[in-house]
Amino acid sequence: MFLQYKLTKRHIISTKNIILSTVILYLIFTFIFSGFEYLTKKNFESKNSDPTASIFKIEGTQNENIIITPNKEFPFRQTTFTPAPAGGVLELRAPNYVPEIIHTEGRVPIYYEKWNQNISYFAFESPLRRKVSFYYNGELKNDESFLDAHDAVVHTDGTFTFLYYEPDYRTGLLHMRIKRLDKNNRVLFDWSSQAHISQHDSLYTSVSEDTSLKYDESKSIYKILLKVREKYSRLILDLIGPENYRQVITYKLPLANQPINLFDNQIHMGGSKIADIIHANSIEYLNNDQNILISARHLDSIFIIDVTSGKIVWALGGKKSRFTTNRVIGDPRGGFSHQHDARIYKNKLYIYDNGNMEPNVPSRAVVYTFDLKDAGRSRFLYEYLEPEGRRRLTMGSIQPLNNNRILIGWGGVPLGPDRDEPTLAASIVNMKTEKSEWQMWLNPGWTSYRVRAY
Repeated sequence: MFLQYKLTKRHIISTKNIILSTVILYLIFTFIFSGFEYLTKKNFESKNSDPTASIFKIEGTQNENIIITPNKEFPFRQTTFTPAPAGGVLELRAPNYVPEIIHTEGRVPIYYEKWNQNISYFAFESPLRRKVSFYYNGELKNDESFLDAHDAVVHTDGTFTFLYYEPDYRTGLLHMRIKRLDKNNRVLFDWSSQAHISQHDSLYTSVSEDTSLKYDESKSIYKILLKVREKYSRLILDLIGPENYRQVITYKLPLANQPINLFDNQIHMGGSKIADIIHANSIEYLNNDQNILISARHLDSIFIIDVTSGKIVWALGGKKSRFTTNRVIGDPRGGFSHQHDARIYKNKLYIYDNGNMEPNVPSRAVVYTFDLKDAGRSRFLYEYLEPEGRRRLTMGSIQPLNNNRILIGWGGVPLGPDRDEPTLAASIVNMKTEKSEWQMWLNPGWTSYRVRAY
């Protein structure tokens, strides 16, 4: 329980008491978090560092080799989108799919891709830190601030394209940036969403304003108070996760004539005081690198950028999209929602549709026709629903394979009883027969952001 003070006319809490109480809270939360951090790290290092422990069962056979990066979540954190304290890369070779561990020198990989003899992956440098780096063939290629770990492109000429977060603290909005870099990190292409996408296009337009602490913020003493509160608020966010944090930010501490928010209610979206209005999660070059295809989860849209002009020349949205009026023709759901991993293959658009904005429907893989000249002519072709009827609100992937087949990574498992059961992690589906030819389940507590075949 938190300290409570009952104010009377004879009892006026001084600024000194306010700061002292805030500092005490900060120290208490720091001590608690440090203890959890130490115990959790020791626990996972000793018991759960082997990614083969993630596998519940595998059924079926196929020709492709499979790369999966299972991550085990914090035992005390009730959210699926958090840094992984333990995990690793598994390579499953056809036809027996005996899992082999790929070592990443102590780094915690987010996902891992392999083609020919080349490898690339994003990784957390420390199991309990959010610092992200990108490695290619064992060499560090990018660890810039605000690097986005959702996706990257390795070009055949040895250049790289990365997504970045671009915070604007003046407006409280998080924009998207795309950079193509050469081997020496010189910028070959640089694009910002700020001039092209408005906050009104997003389903997440703003962060709430903290009105509970309206003192003279020009005075340094109140700046210190705000900074201390921000620091322990970040510790609590990291400890309990974003979903639970949204509930505790309503707590108030009556330390003055008006209640003061105990926690900073502007710290959302991964711990920053900013609204993530786009949340890009996949990038793909088209047309001999003339166009860039982007999946934007918080726009409920997929769009294409012309590399030469920088203009958005094509856009397709889900039923609730504000970014574009173009909708798929014939989709029984009216479109996709909060999607991941949009890919073009043989003139078709493949999407992993999480379905967040549609109540009581399972996640799915969905395929549409693709017309670069007119997004409004896109038509529904095929869908494959999550076989266990579950909604996967986070993560997920889709990869077109030959012979009308797709590899689906089913992503995270939401809160509730599903967390205590093995979960379907990946499927290879034949779209002609509408049957799954290969499936893999993970043990409870394990998730996978992306699955790839090669």
